[in-house]
Amino acid sequence: MRNIATAVIYDMDGVIVDSEPLWKKAEIKVFKTVGIELDDNLCNQTKGLRIDEAVEYWYRRYPWERYSVKEIENTVLDEFMHLIQSSQLMRGVVASLELVQSLGWEIGLASSSPMRLIEYIVGTFNIRPYFKALCSAENEAYGKPHPAVYLTCARMLGADAKKCIAIEDSVNGMISALAASMKVIAVPEKVEYQDQRFAVANRKLHALDEIDKRLLLQLEAHG
Repeated sequence: MRNIATAVIYDMDGVIVDSEPLWKKAEIKVFKTVGIELDDNLCNQTKGLRIDEAVEYWYRRYPWERYSVKEIENTVLDEFMHLIQSSQLMRGVVASLELVQSLGWEIGLASSSPMRLIEYIVGTFNIRPYFKALCSAENEAYGKPHPAVYLTCARMLGADAKKCIAIEDSVNGMISALAASMKVIAVPEKVEYQDQRFAVANRKLHALDEIDKRLLLQLEAHG
């Protein structure tokens, strides 16, 4: 397969759509039914993980009865799917997609969310045509921070991972992309912007609308 010069791979939750607060809201509501009182800070411990991994994370710490791990996983996802209807695209999403497309680069999406949710969101917000590849970590043996989903996406795009630029909002996602030998643009949410762990990203921005042609070409040149 021919390797293209450069590709940009987007994370979804917190990068494409403002869904992180909704995941937290869904998790807090559902885990309360099994006696686990979560808050925003506790939810951050599983940010960037697959939903099955997040549920398993809390089950290992505070095992519950009555419901199976899979039932709680499905209930969290159902609650999130209900809440996402009121969500919106993050600032600068379409402009950044248009910019990458204008450079002739391929565009992919590598998310920890299930594929049915990925398809729902890119369809609902009419951005599906921009993406050559949609990849879910649910299809990998390991989710983020393991690099598998990013490596799969690069392969589907026909790109060398070292020529890819990943856009991430979470530490786990950033580690995943870096482990895949990709360059990373980090766009942390406001409350996490000063987290020193993001210092290892190639660039750290407040929002996607700060991405311009000069930045992308600089990252490409240092590939």
